[in-house]
Amino acid sequence: MLRIGETDLVLEALGAPPRTVIGDAVNRASRYCDGAGGGAVLMSPAVHQRVGQLVEAEAVSVATTHEGQQPAYRVHRIPDDTTP
Repeated sequence: MLRIGETDLVLEALGAPPRTVIGDAVNRASRYCDGAGGGAVLMSPAVHQRVGQLVEAEAVSVATTHEGQQPAYRVHRIPDDTTP
């Protein structure tokens, strides 16, 4: 089992490799990766709620084809001392 954000994914070994993983969590993760661009880090609001006090981030949105704008946070800096 694999966890992306708040959702568990199950990859079943059907057919020959390469395997395909599908589902809402995979789609969201793909949108964050595409929206981040090279060298950038985006996180979901759920992840930001859990670790936002440990990083410097700004609220942004990621354009999607079917859902419109998806909220996200762009991480600018992770301070050296991230002890809560």
